[in-house]
Amino acid sequence: MAFPSACAVLGALAGCSSTGGGDDSDPSADCPSLTSGCPATPPSWQNEVQPLVATYCTPCHGNGDTEQSVFDSTTYRSVYLSRSELGTVIVECSMPPANAPAPDRAQRQTLLSWVACDAPDN
Repeated sequence: MAFPSACAVLGALAGCSSTGGGDDSDPSADCPSLTSGCPATPPSWQNEVQPLVATYCTPCHGNGDTEQSVFDSTTYRSVYLSRSELGTVIVECSMPPANAPAPDRAQRQTLLSWVACDAPDN
């Protein structure tokens, strides 16, 4: 089964984020812009990315919750298979929902960089 290239997805998404503005009609108006490239040293799944996924995704997308059927955040493989969608929600700031704790800009950048590096299991 072929999956879209993370670079192709991120290239298309890089222009979607915006900064500031506070326009309530546009949920991404306060979404920080991020760098869509892969850094020389990719973020570590085990040490950096998985803890963020566990903190910000698993409360709704794991542990048998209903939303786990939409996105299973409990294993590397399931997150890897959803990496394109993860990149989208990071760039658009569409997850987590407004009533849940959200990663800060640096944490979002870590997640997006990991996706841009094709989500290594490192």
